[in-house]
Amino acid sequence: MYLLFLLLLVLRISKGLHLAGTDQSYAQFSKWYISVNSSLELEFRTVSKEGLLLYTDDGGYYDFLEVKLVEERLRVRFNLGGGAETLNIGESLADGAWHTLKLTFLGSLTSLALDNHIASRISKGKEFYLGNFTTNSYLYIGGLPPWYKKQLANLALPSVVFEPRYSGEVRNLIYAGDQFGRPRNQDMMAYKDVRLTSQDHCRLKNPCLNSGLCLSTDQGSVCNCRGTRFTGIFCEKGLPDDELSVWGNGYLALDLGRVGHLSPPLLAEQDNITLSFKTEAKDGIIFFSAYSGDYMSLYLSKGEIRLDLRIGTGRLKTGVSKKRFNDNEWHTVIIHRRAVKVTLEVDRTHRERWTSPGIYNLLASTYVYVGGVPDKLTHVHYRPHNYANILPSANFIGCIKNVELRADSVHIYLIQLGKEENSLVSANGQLEFKCNAHFAREIQHDVLLTRFYDETSSGAVTFTRPQAFLRIPGFGDERHSQISLRIRTLEHNGILLYSPGQGGHFFGIEEFASHLYLHYNLGTGHVKMRISGSRVDDGQWHLLQMTRRGGEGNISLDSQSQTFKIPGNQRDLKLMEYMYLAGLPPFQVPHPPQVWSASLGLGFVGCVRDLIIQGFPVQLNELAEEQDSGSVKPSCNTPKRSCKETSCEHLGVCLEGWHRYSCDCTNTGYTGPSCNRESSTIQMTGYEDMKVLASAQSDIEADDISVRFRTVEPSGVIFSTSDDWSSDRLEIALSRGGLVLTVRMDGHESVMLSGFGLDNGNWHTVHVVRHGRQVLLEIDGASQRSETLMSSTPILKRARYSIGSGIASSQSYPNFSGSIQQVIVNGRNLVELERNQLLSNSELTARFKLNIEVPFHPITFASEQSFLGLPQLKTYYDLNIRFMFKTKERYGLLLYNGGKHSDFIVLELMDGHVHLLLSIDRKSVELKDNNPISVSDNQWHTLTISRIDLDTVVLSLDDSSSRVETGLSNSSLQLDGLLFLGGVRAEMFPELPAGVFSKNGFKGCLASLEFAGETVEALESAVLPSSDINQGCEEERVECRDDTCGNLGTCRSRPTPTKICNCDLTSFTGPKCLDESVSFEWREKTGLIKYEYTIGRFERMDGDVFALGLITPLPDSVILRIDHKNDNTYLELTLADGKVVVTFYSEKKEIVVRENSQKVNDGKYHVVRFSKIDNHALLQVDDYQVKSVVPTTATRRNPGGAVKLQIGGKWNQLLGQVQRPFQGVLAGIVYNGVRPLDLVKQRKGGAVLMGDVRLLKQIPFNYRERNLDLFERMQQTDSSSAPGVQDDIIIPKCTSRRKNLNSKCYQYSGSGDELITPVYNSPRLEVSTTWTHPCLDDEDCWQMVAEGSGVNVEQETTTIHPYISATFSTFEEATYPESTEYHYETYSPIYPSLYYTTPQGGRMEESPPGGGRSSYENYDQKYNIYESPEEMDPETNPRERVKVTNLTGTLLVIGIICVVLSAVILIIVIVMKMRTNTDSVAKVPESKTFLPEETDANVFAAKPVKTNSSKPVKEWYV
Repeated sequence: MYLLFLLLLVLRISKGLHLAGTDQSYAQFSKWYISVNSSLELEFRTVSKEGLLLYTDDGGYYDFLEVKLVEERLRVRFNLGGGAETLNIGESLADGAWHTLKLTFLGSLTSLALDNHIASRISKGKEFYLGNFTTNSYLYIGGLPPWYKKQLANLALPSVVFEPRYSGEVRNLIYAGDQFGRPRNQDMMAYKDVRLTSQDHCRLKNPCLNSGLCLSTDQGSVCNCRGTRFTGIFCEKGLPDDELSVWGNGYLALDLGRVGHLSPPLLAEQDNITLSFKTEAKDGIIFFSAYSGDYMSLYLSKGEIRLDLRIGTGRLKTGVSKKRFNDNEWHTVIIHRRAVKVTLEVDRTHRERWTSPGIYNLLASTYVYVGGVPDKLTHVHYRPHNYANILPSANFIGCIKNVELRADSVHIYLIQLGKEENSLVSANGQLEFKCNAHFAREIQHDVLLTRFYDETSSGAVTFTRPQAFLRIPGFGDERHSQISLRIRTLEHNGILLYSPGQGGHFFGIEEFASHLYLHYNLGTGHVKMRISGSRVDDGQWHLLQMTRRGGEGNISLDSQSQTFKIPGNQRDLKLMEYMYLAGLPPFQVPHPPQVWSASLGLGFVGCVRDLIIQGFPVQLNELAEEQDSGSVKPSCNTPKRSCKETSCEHLGVCLEGWHRYSCDCTNTGYTGPSCNRESSTIQMTGYEDMKVLASAQSDIEADDISVRFRTVEPSGVIFSTSDDWSSDRLEIALSRGGLVLTVRMDGHESVMLSGFGLDNGNWHTVHVVRHGRQVLLEIDGASQRSETLMSSTPILKRARYSIGSGIASSQSYPNFSGSIQQVIVNGRNLVELERNQLLSNSELTARFKLNIEVPFHPITFASEQSFLGLPQLKTYYDLNIRFMFKTKERYGLLLYNGGKHSDFIVLELMDGHVHLLLSIDRKSVELKDNNPISVSDNQWHTLTISRIDLDTVVLSLDDSSSRVETGLSNSSLQLDGLLFLGGVRAEMFPELPAGVFSKNGFKGCLASLEFAGETVEALESAVLPSSDINQGCEEERVECRDDTCGNLGTCRSRPTPTKICNCDLTSFTGPKCLDESVSFEWREKTGLIKYEYTIGRFERMDGDVFALGLITPLPDSVILRIDHKNDNTYLELTLADGKVVVTFYSEKKEIVVRENSQKVNDGKYHVVRFSKIDNHALLQVDDYQVKSVVPTTATRRNPGGAVKLQIGGKWNQLLGQVQRPFQGVLAGIVYNGVRPLDLVKQRKGGAVLMGDVRLLKQIPFNYRERNLDLFERMQQTDSSSAPGVQDDIIIPKCTSRRKNLNSKCYQYSGSGDELITPVYNSPRLEVSTTWTHPCLDDEDCWQMVAEGSGVNVEQETTTIHPYISATFSTFEEATYPESTEYHYETYSPIYPSLYYTTPQGGRMEESPPGGGRSSYENYDQKYNIYESPEEMDPETNPRERVKVTNLTGTLLVIGIICVVLSAVILIIVIVMKMRTNTDSVAKVPESKTFLPEETDANVFAAKPVKTNSSKPVKEWYV
């Protein structure tokens, strides 16, 4: 016992070792857990010039790490999947002194530090970690165990066994040996010729406390306290808390891209974030990290903790609900993420676990923010990524302490770095590195007051555009009026309250020129008064209160109050029973001319809250939801700067608004919300003009008119107004090159002169602003002149507008000769409206200049299944839609927005023409374009939809237009929900309203999107984004990157926006292989799908390629059977014991390829790929190693012929039933380019569906959760190694209709306590192979194409066979001669993807390896949304060989002679096999469909390895 204790002590204590350097010396340590960010360090000293210091690899595949001494220098060689790479460092290291080595992997950067020297390099390939922890080898110091010389196949670098062994000392070996990634001193597990050093001071006693690392030095032990919250000699002193006060406008920013001099981003497979906070704020960003589309966000929302995580395409939104954490107490949050597994823990009591639904494992980060984020991240126009929809609007207010971030081996204390003013961390805004709770509480109090009304009964609402308004209750009392409300805005003009009445009675409040004005009329005359001298466009809340009793009242704004008195004896105000808030509907005309905002068509844009009328609060949120939920939004968020440098194109001036911006394009030659399109131009010769009848409002006190012109004539009328019942007019004309403005009102005429030389042939802009009697004249934005008119009235009457002509008189000027554009009268661009044929009463005798509109911000809808979900379309009484499109398709849904009740809008392509369908107030309106040609010509077309008045809807397409009278003068279009652009979800098409013809989405390009007068950035503002929609619309510029195609799809040689990737081997579809394919479910009753077709005579017939996705609970079934009638060959995909088996007929014998590494009957989604070209067969399941078989001779089929596919079983014609039926889900089956499931769905000829099979709307990735009873099964172990030895028989004693019988139905007749395993164990013969390598060291393999990179081949797409409908008679079951001889070869794995090329020689080649192992960029077990541990037999080598057997149909043995002959042949074969050691297989009747026990032949591994013998267990046979 004493000797045993000493042995165990030696094995565990390994901090100071001396290796003898003999032929057998080595020290074995636990596996190094190498993630994306990992480090290893050790100290060594030696006097030897050569020697292997350290080695580990991925278990014999590709990746390896070798550290050795070469001529007294340190050389590190490694391969992370992209080829072998080398780092050299140091010199004269055999000096007998201690040297410190640290090796670090940070993403693609590998750095090697030796003492005070550093060497680094960027790794090639896509992987940044070594192998897989499950299959990786142990870590060896000084050499490898001697038995490796006999098992070279277990080494990724076999030459390492011939390296000279290290002779010297090693100590302080530190690395992470578990998944939690914490580096620690490692203990020796096994050794040979190793002894402990006398100078290991940490051996007998570790003086370090609190998880400190003990390091042995020549002077004694030293404690390293890194990664702990302690300091001191023995890590015994706790560090004070790192505290940070954040007050709503500050944050800490950490630049992760500079950690380890790494270019961004920093990738991590696992993260640990620990922090504590306390606050009284209910909302705020606590922690945020992001790069590109990846992000992690921890924040408070209504006092609850929320976590939002996105990795690749998968997004997880969760948190701790039903508990408020804004109680001003400290709360500790721990977030642990490992790949897609996420754990959130709060205060050690609230713990939640989730699995992210994405396909990626690595979270990318460049910046980490604590306490808030920069404004640009929450701005909707922020590029390249928009985080406005995922981040709260407020930064954190309160205290945060001890923020600890671990990203694999990267370990950072953020607040500590900020206090130390580390260059990696920047402090922004108002921060304090201590917890100042009192000051934070004061700030929080102010913020709470600001946000209080977001949740009050009356609520706060935001009016987002000038056309938005709400209909609210009126006063209801003619003698008494009382109203109060709070407003908040940044805009200068807009109607706030508007209440019409009888006989001229009126009440209203408007904002004009940043001030508030009160309007009253009791029938005795209009009263207009400015409420206060204070401006209200400062973005602050302002309280407005008004009380009236009879003809007297009081009105106040904030603290300023004044009284008013209405003239006359009238005391009653006779108003309607309702009033309008923030605007007025278009049918409310005429309006009082004194309300200037109404004349200019401007509503209030901003926030309103606390509306109380006659003492009763008004529920604004409820009214907004009932009326115009698209334009009136609940709550009121503080606006951020909207204008950016790129907001307005072509030198347009950007004007800030409330959560919006507008562009002033009057001094440019462009128009549109962003000045993005060229203005329409009228060309005149002096004989033409344009006349437009004025609207129903003819009496106006305020005007805002601008005109842009160009001429070489010195005189001419540019613009004028006229009236039929008075002499009132306004005229803008040129006289001798100068501008003349004439205004005549109520018989009094005023003339203003300004400018000179305006007839120089250049463009000039005239701007006239009139507010009553005040007139301002401006030319080209610079020259200004103002004048007060001497008229007795401020009203200018008009009946029509004239462009290019005036009123004939003795002093009149000639008609204009030149070009005119941008004639904007009180917000209406008359020229643009005329060009789009949206004016109902106009006359044009001039002509338009030809404009070719350039598409603005085009996007491409690459497939008919792609679409975007945008915020609800802003429309109510108005409707304005404008965009450009380009397509080759004749059908497709362009736009759809559902609504309340039965309201909706649909815009679609129908037979090459545009079809509009509206439903307003339960009445449908239908309209089609009048374009003479089809729009499916792949040319750009401009489409405009407008409701020009309440009774007319106009559809303009290019130069044609059509209109329809709706008869709905007082009805609004009440939409609700998302605006779907380019299509809808697949399941929504059958549910679209009657009259919609589209069955698929739009495929093509859209550009210049303008909805409700606003430019729409579709990709940035999408609520439901899509990866199939790309920026731009140039097919020739489509590029394929490494991450373009998902799910192992391959880029096409000539990709286009609609055909980017080849998805034949993915089980998915779509331009990027990201869309789900057609799927069917085979239920408990038997079902079958058949498809028969004829192959063209000249099509290639020397190969079979198929792929499919499956979910199943059955361990045994036929999935796919393919028969070729022309040459009686077949190919069959089956399941045996839950494992995938492919059997095919080649040259009068059957070949079987089997995937032994994984069972697929686990309810998860698996993808199977198979290719057989000539004599080379490849099989891959998910991302496991590719299995390969090469028969002795190639298979050549006769050209042409018929093919029969059976899916879900195999039909037995004699018995009239399906044999070995399948149960579960099959999706995306593709065989030689043919998609049979799609053809069945389309009911094509030759496709037959039989039995209990149903079409699914989508793949049920939760199939196992919905069918738990199908997955009840007994625990399984390996069968005995020798068939027939210690085997017992289990006889079923009960029957059941259930497919999974209970274990109680069987009786075990043996003895012992081994587990009973329901497997069939057929005879097994070992396959003997010899591994050869052209060179011992890949450093000497100079003739290789690339180190460790395999063979580079050009990727091509597979041939797709067209569908040909055909009908055949029943196929006869084929019989085949028997043969048992074949040869197989091993190939480098095609990993992780399976790409094929078809060179002229006809042989299928493999593409170079790349990507990940158990998870990688393009495919993963992403669809298994439930948690289930992986089933892996610990006794099974993960690199198994392909099983090759002989399975033929059952042959009837008739007569004694045939029996004797068969027995003689069998004996001869066995004898020859034993003598020659030739590969053999056992013959099994095909009807039984059982397979022999697996042989370990991982033929796609670089070197095959034999399996270890397993202990015998008892088995039973069916």
